[in-house]
Amino acid sequence: MKRLLFAAAAVLFGVNASQAGAFNGHGCTLGSALLFSCEPPRDNAAYAAWSATYDGAGKPIEWVALPGGGFMMGSPENDPEGSVDAMPRHEVGIRKFEMSKTPVTVAQYKECFDAGKCSEPSGCNWGAPGSWDHPVNCVNWFQANEYVKYISGKPGFEGARLPSEAEWEYAARSGGKDNLYPWGNERPSPDKVVYHYDGPLTAPVCSKPAGNTEQGLCDMSGHVAQWLSDIFECGYEGEPVDGTKLPGYPGAWQIKIGLAGALSGKLVSLRGIDISAPDRLGIGVTMRNDYRPSKYVSYSDATIGFRLARSIR
Repeated sequence: MKRLLFAAAAVLFGVNASQAGAFNGHGCTLGSALLFSCEPPRDNAAYAAWSATYDGAGKPIEWVALPGGGFMMGSPENDPEGSVDAMPRHEVGIRKFEMSKTPVTVAQYKECFDAGKCSEPSGCNWGAPGSWDHPVNCVNWFQANEYVKYISGKPGFEGARLPSEAEWEYAARSGGKDNLYPWGNERPSPDKVVYHYDGPLTAPVCSKPAGNTEQGLCDMSGHVAQWLSDIFECGYEGEPVDGTKLPGYPGAWQIKIGLAGALSGKLVSLRGIDISAPDRLGIGVTMRNDYRPSKYVSYSDATIGFRLARSIR
């Protein structure tokens, strides 16, 4: 019956069956008003045992201030490793804002989950021993927005949101500098980034300070890719030049009933790394500040997390 409902939704909203079926990959179900619930079944005893190991000493969220300014966003057309999706290179003006120093961690996400405001990640670092200060991963774009809604209601976090794509690149370039990577122009190396190809998949956040930006942002490249607020478009023709998100960002009702992104056939931008491409492009490309991966909003895996931003008046 569920399979028929997914197929019916696919027909109704013009999505092929394989896309609709992707919602069923982590125990997702189709409920009333086409509400997709992607919270997998949980072993309560196992969660209680894991939760009891948390000593409350996880890293708090810290804001890092970014000054406003103009910068050249995207890849130069004469760059042999530049991304076609990141062209044409164009000037963007950024208003001053703040970004969280690290991706959101397991411990930070657990607070939202325990408050009943965030749904459960589909495994990965969630439930893993000693993972409290690792990035929360295996979260889809909806879950990142659940956390944003929760934390933005807390004192000191008013206005928290996902970064726009322009804000992320500006921050990764240490305030708009012409750097290929957050640390400069040297190729990625194990002293600067958490790789996905040897050893544990993730590590505690800020464990590679040599890869930080000049302002002190950690893990902007490597570790986990980070969900952003922009609907993905191939190339930058017609993109906003004021650092705001791309027009067409899903409305609150679309987020609520799960129709944004995947069911409309659209993708959402990520930045930081694209684990699906290194064999073809090399990690030196997929960790660049201007490289532009994208996924459907329902997608989650071990290589995707998120961080926060907020505007400063």
